[in-house]
Amino acid sequence: GPIGRLKRCAMLLEPRVEAAFVKHGLVRWEFDMLATLRRAGEPFVLSPTQLFSTLMITSGTMTHRLKALEKRGLITRLANPQDARSMLVALTPEGRALIDEAVATHVANEQQLWRGFPAPPTSAVRRSATGIYASAGE
Repeated sequence: GPIGRLKRCAMLLEPRVEAAFVKHGLVRWEFDMLATLRRAGEPFVLSPTQLFSTLMITSGTMTHRLKALEKRGLITRLANPQDARSMLVALTPEGRALIDEAVATHVANEQQLWRGFPAPPTSAVRRSATGIYASAGE
């Protein structure tokens, strides 16, 4: 059915999408986490709860991933001035520079992928995907 075809399309496109991340030494989850912090806007800080809720991962997975990104110098953890019991996650200048470059490559890559499809169907696919995403609860 249509859900299976959507899943198959995603599986076929995913390696081509991830190729843009590899150019910057990133894997999908690293890109997603850094991009989420970047989208938060200045000062590029979120709580771990905001991050794992947005990324739909468990708190245990979040802890592991934060440690890995912190070890690479891409994020730092800061004391939360509103709650001494918690920490905040912030992009470092190195993390911001990397995600800015990776996003530019990702956008160019997606545009290149779309050029491989005829124009009228891609417009319909974009509208349909937006509708499906909204209907699925996002």
